[in-house]
Amino acid sequence: MIASIIMALFGRWLADAEGVIKDQWRWITATPVHLLGAVLAVSVALNLWQWHICAMRAREVDALTLERNGWRKAEEVTIQSNDKLTKALHEQNAAVEGLKADADKRVLAGQAALGAAKDRSAVREDLAARIDAQRASAGTGDNCRTSPAVMAAKGQL
Repeated sequence: MIASIIMALFGRWLADAEGVIKDQWRWITATPVHLLGAVLAVSVALNLWQWHICAMRAREVDALTLERNGWRKAEEVTIQSNDKLTKALHEQNAAVEGLKADADKRVLAGQAALGAAKDRSAVREDLAARIDAQRASAGTGDNCRTSPAVMAAKGQL
């Protein structure tokens, strides 16, 4: 295209020159112009292609960024949800540990009371055995309740 413009401008002048010079001049002027036009056309095509590739990559990056941001928001919600659940779990575990401690205290108190009751039961059995022994030695059941040993045993209860 550029070559045709140059030829249109200088064509008459070139037509007046002799054939050899005219052919050489056309060859000398046409070749660089054609080469320059081809280089410009290739350069423009490559620039357009590069712009197209960059635009496509930018769209892909935008799409990936949106997707990543969506996942990041979902992760934040999940992390926040997990934090709330973890906090509630810790609170429940603390409450369970408190209940276990109270239960352990009650078990220990019950074991102590059971031990004291066993001791009292042993003392009562011992006193009952002594009373039965005194009744047998007294011979009658009427006087054994008022004997000094029975009265002393009752005082120990």
